[in-house]
Amino acid sequence: MDAVPLAKLSRELADEQDMLTQMLWRQVEALVHAGRGEHAPAEELAREAAAISERTDGLNWQGDALCDLAEVLSAAERTDEAVTSLGRAADRYERKKNLAMAAQVRARIAELRGETLPIREQ
Repeated sequence: MDAVPLAKLSRELADEQDMLTQMLWRQVEALVHAGRGEHAPAEELAREAAAISERTDGLNWQGDALCDLAEVLSAAERTDEAVTSLGRAADRYERKKNLAMAAQVRARIAELRGETLPIREQ
């Protein structure tokens, strides 16, 4: 099923004060717009979601919104801005002690920079 109708339903039904839902529908629509090459509306929605997330104490939510913003910026070939957003996301995940997401974000930063990460033996 296409995510857009569900995001629109969330937008229509969500209370203005429901921060999580207000963020999530924007993040979903932003990623859909980015996938379609509609960069301006994608960025606007992703930045709105990130701004809403900053008004919460949810570090994981903040990190997620910043990661989605980074993907939107990357799709628009704005790599430096995407890396900056991912750096901010990694900070949020590290502060939350969400080391798995922090590692994934650091790997994405390296990928965008064209770097290779050493493989760690377990």
